[in-house]
Amino acid sequence: PTGPIIEGIASTALGTALGIVDLAVSSEGTLVYVAGRESGPVTIEAVWVGRDGSVHHMTPPLRLIPGLNFYGLALSPDGTRLALDVANGKSTDIWIKQLPAGPFSRLTFEGTFNSRPSWTPDGRSVLFISNRGAMSKFAPWRQRADGSAPAERVTTGSTREIRYVILSRDGEWLVYHELSESGWDISAIRSGRDTSAVPLLTSKFDEMAPSLSPDGRWLAYMSGESGRNEVYVRPFPKVEDGRWQISTEGGSAPRWSHSGRELFYQVDSTNAMMAASVTLAPSFTAGTPHKLFDAIPQLYPSSNVPYYDVTPDDRRFIMARVVSTDQKPGPPELVVVENFREEVRRKLAAARQ
Repeated sequence: PTGPIIEGIASTALGTALGIVDLAVSSEGTLVYVAGRESGPVTIEAVWVGRDGSVHHMTPPLRLIPGLNFYGLALSPDGTRLALDVANGKSTDIWIKQLPAGPFSRLTFEGTFNSRPSWTPDGRSVLFISNRGAMSKFAPWRQRADGSAPAERVTTGSTREIRYVILSRDGEWLVYHELSESGWDISAIRSGRDTSAVPLLTSKFDEMAPSLSPDGRWLAYMSGESGRNEVYVRPFPKVEDGRWQISTEGGSAPRWSHSGRELFYQVDSTNAMMAASVTLAPSFTAGTPHKLFDAIPQLYPSSNVPYYDVTPDDRRFIMARVVSTDQKPGPPELVVVENFREEVRRKLAAARQ
């Protein structure tokens, strides 16, 4: 056919090349769709969320238009700066926001993908994933947060694509998840000391979202080994010396509290925020997880890494939620098209003539 089968279906732009349309076709061939025009890009707002689920706007508000190109945010260790990625239509870059009301400045300018920021323990630099460089593979880079020096590639000893990276609080270990032949694996390397990485979790199942406890002795991560994502903890770096399952009803995106007394995660199916009380020394123990709050309305959900962070006092979270899609005003109009299959056949036949 040389033209559309049907026009006037409502859609929402998500990113530069994707979108969502509101339609469904029954097994009998009846089409149902919401009439309208394409809406504008999704707008995301960074918000503070209390442990009780109360939402507080940043002052002034911090709003982005990242669509599907939003991959993460991270608070500096002292909580005074926020690093996050922002899409501008041509590239995704790391930006730094001075909290609460300071400037919002762009940090990265090279490559087309700079994302998933995390901070070095001293708060001076930001780690992130970028496709810059000769090979254009996803790899970890580090740059001074004030932009005073160019970014440097972080050596991992890996030739695979790396999608998330963190640094232990003592600055010794670089931990990351990477794409292997069997899926997602977690590895680590002592930065500046080792020439090859230590494979930590390399099973046939996906293991992602590594998070190190404040004392550096315990590794939290998510794995699909049970048939769905759950959060687990192992000793670090000797991961074979034990294993504890933390979540029981699905879990992803783990983050430790700064005090080391809690482990946070989100429930995959509901996006509820959970917390489990933990003891790190002399050995690891974990209590039964309890729900802090249900999913925040319009919350931008975590994927295989956390799309939230925890303030230094562990009393609040910073999260992202959808606040606007610039949709056409007024109630939606539902359109029913009977015998839609016959209509498609008729248009195809006409196009062949």
